[in-house]
Amino acid sequence: MTILLVQEPCGSSISISADRRSATRRNAVQEFNNGIVLTSQALEDNQLVSVTIDALVPTWTGSIQLGVTGTDPRYLESLPCSAAHLKACTWLYTGSCILYNGKQVIGNYGKANLDNLTKGDRVGVVRRSNGNVHFIVNNIDQGVAASFTPSRLFAVLDLYGKCVQISINDVVPIETINMVAVPSPSSLVSPVMSSTSSSNCEQVVPCLFGGGLTAPPVAYQNMATESFASRVTASGKRRPNASTGLSGAARENSRGPNTGCSSSSGDTEDPLRFHERCGSNVRLAPDLMSAERVHPIDRFNNGVILSQRPLRNNELFEIRIDAVVTKWSGSLEVGVTSHNPEQLDFPETMTGMRSGTIMMNGLGILINGMRTKTVYASTDLDHLRVGDTVGVMWRSGGHLHFVINGVDQGVAATDVPEGVYAVVDLYGRSARVSIVPQVQQHTDEDPGVEEQDVTWSNKERLQWFQRPLCFAATDSVAFSTDLRTATFVYIIMIRL
Repeated sequence: MTILLVQEPCGSSISISADRRSATRRNAVQEFNNGIVLTSQALEDNQLVSVTIDALVPTWTGSIQLGVTGTDPRYLESLPCSAAHLKACTWLYTGSCILYNGKQVIGNYGKANLDNLTKGDRVGVVRRSNGNVHFIVNNIDQGVAASFTPSRLFAVLDLYGKCVQISINDVVPIETINMVAVPSPSSLVSPVMSSTSSSNCEQVVPCLFGGGLTAPPVAYQNMATESFASRVTASGKRRPNASTGLSGAARENSRGPNTGCSSSSGDTEDPLRFHERCGSNVRLAPDLMSAERVHPIDRFNNGVILSQRPLRNNELFEIRIDAVVTKWSGSLEVGVTSHNPEQLDFPETMTGMRSGTIMMNGLGILINGMRTKTVYASTDLDHLRVGDTVGVMWRSGGHLHFVINGVDQGVAATDVPEGVYAVVDLYGRSARVSIVPQVQQHTDEDPGVEEQDVTWSNKERLQWFQRPLCFAATDSVAFSTDLRTATFVYIIMIRL
């Protein structure tokens, strides 16, 4: 049996060969997504549909994603930028996880991580006659990924990240392949269940609420119970005025009107904060000093945040990573842009900006979406952990520097005009950050910090500290439960 790829619809960056047996993602060095392709025929039971990876690029993290969907491609009017956003009865193998309709249902599936595949590797999918779906990597059965699936399923491929080109192989009966099997997950999510399968209900709950969770590190446990009021009393210092305005996904949760921070570019003497306008998938803390990506397991982008005013000469804008998730490839991106946040039409990710923007991504530097330095830094942003810090500094003369964990990485770009805003992109694994205020000198006679009112009350601040992170129960998260905002860090630094 010969299986073909669908020419329409497919991802906007995809080119299908004339024989419909291979697919290529165009502009792979500049674009990492919009690479979805589907099969024109539905899978036949016990018949393996597989592809071979023909080309990769080292520019990106993340790679091929493979899955099945119950939706006939002929009825799909449009496709999302990533297969992770597909709904309507879709299972997807991404990295080492299984998603169902965009939500993680198995956290550590099989033994193969698709992000680590190389040129020539094969990955495939088969639906068994009992309704179970298995994924096969280099003739190794990774186990049951889904149960009670519809009888009519189409294969979905996403030429994502590093994966640039694939070719589809001839379909072969599964019983003719000499395969090695790995143990299946102990519990499976079965979103489509018949009325006679109630005995399997106990299998659903462990996977939804247990199998995908990672406990926080011991060093971070039980540290958020001390009241913020006692910390303020002990430190004897208080922050300058802070805004109570929320933005992005959190406007509906606003505690009151914005009484502090200006929504314009701001007074250049104000301490750096996040601007209240931000990406659609961002929730800001009431004092605009912390930010998190909403539902970080379900969505990996739309996490762009800018500073509320341009950087001054030799001023360091520094953030600390407070939470990460283990699902995605790629992580935090930091940079500068000449675009005013008041007028910016926020993109899904800042690496796609084509004007006035310099971003550090992984080890390299991108200017207006084009990679100018492949290996710029000594530390890869994709490998940062909770507690690590990243900063950006504009220096007179137009030199731009990045600072990682206090180490200046050198000149990243020259001839950068003044008046640029700092940019943070909560992308991929990065889920939550806080601004690290820089130390300011105050004498005993200077009441500037001590006497000003705080618009965000201690009760409100304590609620922010002690609230749980806004991750779904299925998230695989490594995070700090010590929910210290930059305000608390600021207090300690001043006292020291």
